Amino acid sequence: MIIKTVLDPNNLAGDELELINDKLRDAKIIIARSPEWGGSPFIYSFASTKDHYLDDIKLPIFTDDNGNIEYFHTAATDGKVYLWHPELIKRLSPFELSIVMAHETYHIVLQHTDPNRVMGKFRQVWAIAIDYVVNAMVEHDFRQHKINVNGEEMTPYATYKDRKHPIWSGGLGSPLYFDELISSIKKSKAELAAGLKPKKPNEKPLLKDIKFYADYSLYGKGAEEIYNTIMEELKEIHESMLDSILEALGCQVDFHDDPAINKQQLLQEILNAVNTARSIGSVPAGVEEQLNKLLEPKLSWQDIARISLQNRRKEKGAINDWSRFRRRNLSLGLFSPKKKDEFVRWIALLDTSGSMTMDDMIYGISQLKCLDGRSEGIVVPCDAEAYWDKAKQIRCLEDLPKINIVGRGGTAFKDFFDNYEKKLGMFDLIIVLTDGGVFDLPQLKHPMTDSVWVLTNKMEFKPPFGRVAPLRSF
Repeated sequence: MIIKTVLDPNNLAGDELELINDKLRDAKIIIARSPEWGGSPFIYSFASTKDHYLDDIKLPIFTDDNGNIEYFHTAATDGKVYLWHPELIKRLSPFELSIVMAHETYHIVLQHTDPNRVMGKFRQVWAIAIDYVVNAMVEHDFRQHKINVNGEEMTPYATYKDRKHPIWSGGLGSPLYFDELISSIKKSKAELAAGLKPKKPNEKPLLKDIKFYADYSLYGKGAEEIYNTIMEELKEIHESMLDSILEALGCQVDFHDDPAINKQQLLQEILNAVNTARSIGSVPAGVEEQLNKLLEPKLSWQDIARISLQNRRKEKGAINDWSRFRRRNLSLGLFSPKKKDEFVRWIALLDTSGSMTMDDMIYGISQLKCLDGRSEGIVVPCDAEAYWDKAKQIRCLEDLPKINIVGRGGTAFKDFFDNYEKKLGMFDLIIVLTDGGVFDLPQLKHPMTDSVWVLTNKMEFKPPFGRVAPLRSF
């Protein structure tokens, strides 16, 4: 019996469908692992909920003198479905397929193919720039967790120009470093200045010789920055010659499909994936920092908090409660458990240091009423220390005025994050109401619980974990 890891509506795979299903299933298993074992709960949460289809999806990589085109069989996603050419799945190992799945997901998550973002750009150069961005992110995930792949530790390498690269090798070709790309463009410019036409390859490249746009030194750079650097080198070249120059350089990993989901749907899915990843592992390095640019302008802190609490309730509601039974089923003589319907719990750190105004503290407290009605929480005042004896439990609106505003000293949250579980138990969400002037941020213990930092001012603030949102719409 074939488990339908991938659907084949056009019967592209024929008798080999079972092998293809097994390889893609194994790739998903790799992605589902914890980061320390080479997985990515974030990528798995985002990609595994989508349908995966076999499709005749390909990219041109070589045109001979007679106009015959050779294609590279590849993959794509529009955010709703993932498309795979069967030849790609057969050619790559499960590990390499997991790399392609992460590559696809980062493109859609970072909105690289949004028509509004692509508008006015030379598409082929934009495709190069966004591949450099996501491939650097994929590589950084492995470096950060010191993953051992194929017997070789990932962390120590710098460029791997002199030996086999642990990611971009085998079925994934080899990396085309950015300085090589720029050097090739400069060489083509010199040839044009000398009256020569750019040389095209005489024969189609072997798969093992294909170079992909991958360079870890570009990690942290935005797609627009990379795009502008390449276009600056190309500006003196006539547009009619651009395709010939770029054709001989490298190859995209995938086909860059237009998104099929709107931004609000995408943001919701990203938040769900981030919350899931944090609860069972960690969010990939760089994701939260880059996604904050997309998330913060769209969602208020109350929205972020509500989504997190709803997700936790959904997880808890999936647990059977055998102490309670379904009445209708009991009438039929069947003992079926009800699902647990527990309140979710949040804890709020209220910054009561001297730099916080009374208006901000009172307004912040009042906004807690906007949270999920089927939740309960505790508010802990905190300045240079956490005032555990002044913590107030919040079950309804009438409890909000009972919150104690004490302290008015310096601002340090280490005591809170080190001890809140010992003092008050486990929580599903941490809310920090602060002006951001926290001097011991680097020392804070990273909780496994979702966190949202609610800022009372416009200052630029980078927390060591969690998301940031303004208290007010400034």
